[in-house]
Amino acid sequence: MIEAPLLALWGEHSFVGRHYDVLDVWREYAWDVRGEALSCDHYLPEERPDEVAAALRDFFRS
Repeated sequence: MIEAPLLALWGEHSFVGRHYDVLDVWREYAWDVRGEALSCDHYLPEERPDEVAAALRDFFRS
């Protein structure tokens, strides 16, 4: 199991976002999983740069 906190971000409209419960999948591999779907497709930093930056900032502050 991954013991460090893990941040998962994914596109709500991507294949992953439409077919998986991403946090549940990652909880099989890590103890502390956090994250969220962003309203975009596959390229999160290009499609939602401000939201990705905010998620990273919040994750590293916690």
